[in-house]
Amino acid sequence: MSTCNHGNTAPDHILNALHESQAGPQRHKCTECAFQQGRALGETQAILPGGNAVCEHVQRRAPQELVDALPESQAGPGRHKCAVCAFHEGFTYGKAIGNRE
Repeated sequence: MSTCNHGNTAPDHILNALHESQAGPQRHKCTECAFQQGRALGETQAILPGGNAVCEHVQRRAPQELVDALPESQAGPGRHKCAVCAFHEGFTYGKAIGNRE
């Protein structure tokens, strides 16, 4: 489990599987924080929110204001990885957890 400087965590295997991303609004954004934002929404919402922050690699979307509010980080396994995709993976993880409870 990876822990960022901001106190959030994300599974290493999920961060390691993310593609690299140096483009767009998610450049240098903390993937652990993005994962936890997605997880929190996944635990409480049925539908993944869209948005204007776009992953240029796989065209996933996230709310721009959420991505803009993420702190910067260039540490750990999330370094140079896609924060939008980390958000999506967190949402999927959160939905799975929410469905078990």
